[in-house]
Amino acid sequence: MNVIRPTGTHNAAPDPLRTLLHQLESVQPGEQAAIDAVSRFLAFGRDHPDEATTFYAMGFLAAQRIAKSAGDMLLVKEITRACLEAVNRRSPKLKADVILEARILICGEAWHLQRSHRLLEAMNATEQGLQLARRVGIRIIEALGMKCMGRLERLMAETQVHGHDSEARLASSISWLQDGQEIFRAIDAPDELGDCLSLEARTWLVKYRNTNNEEFLANAFQRVNYAEKLISPGSSKDYMDLLILKAELEFEAGRLADAKRLIDSVVEHLQGSPGSSRSEILARALRLRGMMTENRKNRAAGINDLEGAEKIFARLEQDWAIVECRWRKVMLDLSLITELRIPYEKLKELEREAPDPEHRIRAVRRLDLDERSRVGIVVANRLREIDWAPVLRRVDLDERRG
Repeated sequence: MNVIRPTGTHNAAPDPLRTLLHQLESVQPGEQAAIDAVSRFLAFGRDHPDEATTFYAMGFLAAQRIAKSAGDMLLVKEITRACLEAVNRRSPKLKADVILEARILICGEAWHLQRSHRLLEAMNATEQGLQLARRVGIRIIEALGMKCMGRLERLMAETQVHGHDSEARLASSISWLQDGQEIFRAIDAPDELGDCLSLEARTWLVKYRNTNNEEFLANAFQRVNYAEKLISPGSSKDYMDLLILKAELEFEAGRLADAKRLIDSVVEHLQGSPGSSRSEILARALRLRGMMTENRKNRAAGINDLEGAEKIFARLEQDWAIVECRWRKVMLDLSLITELRIPYEKLKELEREAPDPEHRIRAVRRLDLDERSRVGIVVANRLREIDWAPVLRRVDLDERRG
């Protein structure tokens, strides 16, 4: 691990803090001892604010690596806030302070904001970090910022009704990620390059879903296969992310048995790891496995997986992900919110027209209410011809009325 070493007066840091930083770097992510080390690190910052300055903030890299390996978004948020406060206690800042602040903004602040689906705020944090990285000429942090922007542009595209704006954001996503890859290649950072390729693969997957262009799906597989050669195998977040994406691609390609076998192994591995009850990575794996049961007989198992994912997302306060799980349950069992027999293809059409899962659920409930108010017309005939646009307009009107 590349750690920024203290210079000047920072060498006088107290021995307890040095010991804490050494422990953070020495423990193995994924073990309970690693989480305990992060807890002691955070407690020191709370109990000794005068000593928690730049030298303290140097523990960010190791601490966030441990928290991300555990998939604990709230722990990353707590580490980020503690380290940002520490690095901002000194003014004017030295170069080491600026480097740390840039990395914390990109790898901490933007990361947890993105998980909370506060995408514009995450973009602002990333842009701040990028400006700082470019100011001091630290290429790896600049590349990390590019990788983060690529992810955020793709997520922004997914929140929009498919069209010109969405495609422009997807193109921007690919551009950011490919620029980041150039730097990671130049500085010989294979794991970061692999993660960047994995993110590009996910952008190609979204483009495929928007267009059904098989070339885009092939591009996604090509990036994933390349990334698999670069990312170190094990329990790291990047490796688990890659396996989840690979399972998703196999599912999209119609290789259901391969997809199921892979996601089953990921879930089994993650459920046996410490902190699984707060693991965002496990929640995403369970959500994907639940989604794989759509239009299949074993719907009870799918709903069980989605409810397991929903509980973890609730512990992590990820509201968008919670509602997405609820929508996926509706896709498996419409009777959860309505007795109407809406054709599956019409639900998929609603997904395309309403990127926000909360709006989809409200639209189905609004349609249910409208149909209950009608007299003398056969419902089944109308449901095959649903026009979601006026239903969604009524949902918007309901929201404005409160």
